[in-house]
Amino acid sequence: MASASPSDAAAAAELQRLVQAIQDTHVSNICTAAAAAWLSYDILLTFRQEVSLVWSARWTTPKLLYFLVRYYTLVSLLLTVAVNSSHEVSFTLTTGAVRWRWYNGFNGTLTSAVFGEAMFLMRLYAAYQRSTAILIVIIILFLAEFVIGTVTAALVVSSFHVVPRPPNYPLPGCLFTPPKHVNLSLMVWAVAMGVTCVYFLLILYKFARNLSVRKNAGPSNVVPIWELQRISPVVFSFLRDSAFYFFLVFIGNTMNLVFELVFAGRAIIPMGTVWLMVIYALSASRLCLNTRGSLHRRRSEYELESGWHDIIELQDRSRSSGQRTNTNISAANITPGSTLIFAKSEGRVSLHRGAMDLDALEYTQRDYFRTWEYEVEPWTVLFPTY
Repeated sequence: MASASPSDAAAAAELQRLVQAIQDTHVSNICTAAAAAWLSYDILLTFRQEVSLVWSARWTTPKLLYFLVRYYTLVSLLLTVAVNSSHEVSFTLTTGAVRWRWYNGFNGTLTSAVFGEAMFLMRLYAAYQRSTAILIVIIILFLAEFVIGTVTAALVVSSFHVVPRPPNYPLPGCLFTPPKHVNLSLMVWAVAMGVTCVYFLLILYKFARNLSVRKNAGPSNVVPIWELQRISPVVFSFLRDSAFYFFLVFIGNTMNLVFELVFAGRAIIPMGTVWLMVIYALSASRLCLNTRGSLHRRRSEYELESGWHDIIELQDRSRSSGQRTNTNISAANITPGSTLIFAKSEGRVSLHRGAMDLDALEYTQRDYFRTWEYEVEPWTVLFPTY
């Protein structure tokens, strides 16, 4: 039996690579469509809550980031599905194909990560009482991740080229040569995982610190974790969603790192990036909705003013009010009632039953009272006992 000639073996190998490219592209397109459907379903699920909590609020940076991370990500996913699944779009060596290469290279996880992380980091900064040290750490980590991601994306995108679609083959979308600088891509995912771990540790530290409040300043009466939701639901919602957010982001970065190692040079790699885009969009938007929902419920419970604002605005408004009538929060400001109140006086934390006179508090603006809760200050929290 005659052995196959080298030309026949090369043709068979080329055919095998072509079949694999078709399969990888098909799987990647299915994942992109599924990711877009998941995000669309979540938007429909929370649309009523979004209208009442976000649309009605005045335009601020957090509100702008919310719409960008939620709807820009959805539009990007839908556009990617439309282009990469089309057999009619002309992808020859044209200017349009080159532009799509750059758009697709920078419009994926990088933009969703920038918008999503910016939303969370604003809240993390406020949770640490606008600490200068935390601000420096956040800026360094955010800029390092952004610069490394941008430079790597530029190098990777410039390393591959658009190739014409082979005639008579069912290859949808745009075809590229395999990218170079695979090690740089691995470094980007490793850096993203490291930065996510630092953020996660920061939120865990804040969580542990918040639970260190002691009832009546006693050494053995630590507030249990299951009581935090009842004591301060705003704090609980923020910490819970933040921890879950970074857990999902860490899993997504790990998944993409594994894909880069296992499927190097294959068209199936975008399967991981589209899921990470949705993770950023869902987690960041849910963090905003849940936190604002908790603030809205507290506003209704304590019958505060009808207008409410985002956390950063709360802090700015409270610090500019300037009215002070009493610099101590103690039992003298508490009247009998049906509310349990943590009060701090001369370094001691005590628990009282009663109703606190908000007008007798330091910074009599009621917004500041809400800001204390949101900023995870463990000694100014109230909860009803009925």
